[in-house]
Order: sequence, then C-alpha cells, then structure tokens
Amino acid sequence: MLLSIGDKLKYIRESLEITQKQVSIETGINSKTLSGYENNVSSPDLDTLRSLLIFYGMSADTVLEIPPAKFNDFKESKCNSVEYSEDEKNLIDSYRQLSDIKKAEIRGKIKGILRTTQEQQIKEFRQKNGLNMNQFSQLEDCYEI
Repeated sequence: MLLSIGDKLKYIRESLEITQKQVSIETGINSKTLSGYENNVSSPDLDTLRSLLIFYGMSADTVLEIPPAKFNDFKESKCNSVEYSEDEKNLIDSYRQLSDIKKAEIRGKIKGILRTTQEQQIKEFRQKNGLNMNQFSQLEDCYEI
C-alpha cells in the first residue's frame, strides 16, 4: 500500500524525533499547516514540500517514489572511480540495503550531527574572538560564513 505524502512527512518527522513546533520554527511553516499536511487534510505546494524535504534531508524522488533516471547509471559509474576505504565501502553497502525511510532517518541524524558540530564551531569561534551574536551576524553577512 502506498503512503500519502502527508503520511510520509509525518513518519519522517517522527523518525527523526522532531516535533511539529521544531519544524515550524526551522522552516517558517505554521504548525497548524504542518498538521494539516500530516493528517492529509491538505497537501504542501512544491515550494513548501521542497523546504520540508531539504530540512529533513530527503530527496523528492524518495518521497514521491520516482524511479531513478538512466542518468543515474552514468553518474554512478563515474562515482565508482573514487577510492574508498574498506570501512567506507562497508558503510555504503550497508546503507544501500536499507529501506528509503531508514535512509532518511540516517540522513536526518547526520544532518543533526553536522548542525550541532557547526553550531559548536560557531560558538567556539565567537568565544575565541570575543564576538557577541550581533557582531557575528554582521561578519556572517559580510563574508557569507
């Protein structure tokens, strides 16, 4: 049985252990609107769906169940020329055996780890350089940090 987009969005969010309020804060999408999507009362427009998928670390073809294009075969053969360690090969092989939903969970967790790492690096940079948030934001705007 195929799940609706709303069911998939809800499953992904819950798998990532994120509340609707957190999604709302991060994406700017109203909590009631998110609830409507997840309860299949309404459907997100393309821009909103794109924002949600980016936030969750998901690809549209996974959520919309679009089969890979022929170009992916070419792209994959080009990627095979990269040298991977045995550990990386094992991780990739294990990842490929997971369901799309499990892959989404892993991407979400990695995204969270990277976000936390980046936030920690920003905090350390601010502390090291004696900057408050306003000063750091000005630097960010000037240098696209």
